[in-house]
Amino acid sequence: MQKFGLLVIGASMLVGIDAHAEWTVKVEEPDVFGNRKVVAITAALRDGLIVQCDQTTLELGYLFKKKQSDDIEYTPAELLVQVDGGKVSHLSANLRPWNEDYGGVVASSRDTDTVAVLRLIGTGKRSINIGAVINDARMTASFDTIASTAAMDSIIKNCGLADLKPDKP
Repeated sequence: MQKFGLLVIGASMLVGIDAHAEWTVKVEEPDVFGNRKVVAITAALRDGLIVQCDQTTLELGYLFKKKQSDDIEYTPAELLVQVDGGKVSHLSANLRPWNEDYGGVVASSRDTDTVAVLRLIGTGKRSINIGAVINDARMTASFDTIASTAAMDSIIKNCGLADLKPDKP
């Protein structure tokens, strides 16, 4: 757990990283069960913003490069998204390993709140500010909106999110 604390402290020093990369989308052909996986990403040297989904799952994540020695454990977190200086959206998330090279703060919920954030990202004209709160540590980054409209439209269409209804109490 000490490695986690060091990772968060080190990553939180990367405050205000600006990324000027265009959104890229990959839509895979349906697998043998008919599921189509879609990934949209924009990235900088050390971090990125990713949306990944299929017909049953949806993940929105802030990913960051980790050192091989970093041991990232699943930890409850909060993912904050602000587009063009507007209202900040809060999503329940987890700090978790993403792959061998990256960790992430990932919201994994196929719900109307997450889809609303995707729609907001798709309407962006200037910047997407991301924040992550893990225990008392904070991380932040900023990403460009270039091609975000097409990327989010593709995610919403190809993952069947257009008609997603709010959960009933």
